[in-house]
Amino acid sequence: MKKAVFWIQILVLVIEFFVVALLGFEIHGHMDPDNMMIEAIMLGICLGINIICTFYKLYTDKK
Repeated sequence: MKKAVFWIQILVLVIEFFVVALLGFEIHGHMDPDNMMIEAIMLGICLGINIICTFYKLYTDKK
């Protein structure tokens, strides 16, 4: 299970990287507020997934 959590974190990190790149293009481009809101929500979801995975790994290490 730890291996799956590790790969989920890697996948989420890659998604975060691309979303941040898109957000950077959006800021220096047309500044469409709808797209920026969607990208910010995606970053928040990815951050939440990373936090949950990290706490899961910490919790399973203590046992």
